[in-house]
Amino acid sequence: MGALEPGRHASLPVVQPEPERKKKSPEMFRPARPGSPPVRVRLKYEKRGPAALLGHLDFIRELPRMIRRAGVRTAYTEGFHPKPDMSFGPALALGIASVGEYVDIKLIDPPESQELVERLNQVAASGVRFLGAVTLGDQDPGLAKIADEAVYTFAIASEVLRARFPGEEPKAALERLITAFQQDPAVTVVRDVKGIKRKINVTAGVRDLKIGGASEAEALQVAGIVGDLLSFSVRVPLSSDGAVRSREIVEALCEKDLPFVALRRDLRAKGHGLLELAPHRKAPRPLPVESAVSL
Repeated sequence: MGALEPGRHASLPVVQPEPERKKKSPEMFRPARPGSPPVRVRLKYEKRGPAALLGHLDFIRELPRMIRRAGVRTAYTEGFHPKPDMSFGPALALGIASVGEYVDIKLIDPPESQELVERLNQVAASGVRFLGAVTLGDQDPGLAKIADEAVYTFAIASEVLRARFPGEEPKAALERLITAFQQDPAVTVVRDVKGIKRKINVTAGVRDLKIGGASEAEALQVAGIVGDLLSFSVRVPLSSDGAVRSREIVEALCEKDLPFVALRRDLRAKGHGLLELAPHRKAPRPLPVESAVSL
């Protein structure tokens, strides 16, 4: 190629910008799903015995299997990685039993509530029993938006208290510890998460801590927790910042490494159970007012 004449430039090819690729939703290629539109259902269940040793993630995988065994269809989320459309209450620590757990799940063509509970209990995993079901409407908020309190009962063996506080009756020792806790404005413990330590004010994280009575003893017996036990109950506020942990409550009340058993008795919202929909229902939006047309 010869040299360019002065004042002339080599012509460069014009590169056309590639057209923007529109992301296509995978729902465009998914076959139509027969049946009714998904219906939101809130289930209440208990998780005790061997089920208390089933971790939260394992239970998330197990619940859809129970629903399939009951002959009920679960609705799935949309997107590239569909999964059963459900949301749970606050996760239970491994080993803690509960007689008041909840899940919101979307089902297709679900049976009537009582029939749904009966069918689920016929195929439920060992230690899981369903206690109730309600159908949610558009004005019923999800669990995460309304659950603001967990109710716990703790059980400690009398012989443990007798050995830890010799010369003192176990019930008297527990009552003394509860009184001392209630009179202290800020009982703190140290939470260690992978080497990162943080002080937790247990006093500010619990409400209505008291020695257990007949109702606590009955709840423990229902959960299969029996023996020569002393108990106390407490309400734990739930927030976006988390909540005080069971072991931290026992550590603040008694001392570290004291053996105990915890039972979550219920989750509540503004003092009401989560199967009670009316107290939590949002007011419907007012219809827009049409402006008058002047003739």
